[in-house]
Amino acid sequence: MNCPATSSLGRAEFDLRFGTEVQCIDALVRWRWPDGFLCPKCGHDKGYRLTHRGMYQCARCRRQHSATAGTHLHNTKLPLRKWFRGLYIIETRGERGVTTDTLASLLEISYNAAWRMKRKLVRLMNDRDRPLRLDLMDST
Repeated sequence: MNCPATSSLGRAEFDLRFGTEVQCIDALVRWRWPDGFLCPKCGHDKGYRLTHRGMYQCARCRRQHSATAGTHLHNTKLPLRKWFRGLYIIETRGERGVTTDTLASLLEISYNAAWRMKRKLVRLMNDRDRPLRLDLMDST
């Protein structure tokens, strides 16, 4: 995918692409299943989006899967908007350019939640096999 680096996105463009929870879910779905839905349980490639729950249901085994299931964001209590914004802040300012206090303040979350988020995002960003970057989640 030939996309601009996330750090080159301005705040306004970032908010247009990832400003709502639905946009963040859609981006995560595109990142997780770039060739379309694939059931993690049975491997079937047909599924249906359950719009009222933000999940997919496999057409074969009928199991329901969220875009975060089985990922590092599984069972998060924070909205995906905050995760995406946190990733944007860390990417644009650099890992050492943002303190946990600043991240907590900017995202309006507790210090402990910001510490866990920063730790997890930095680890994911440094993963060489499958980096988590917002520009990889964007299909434009």
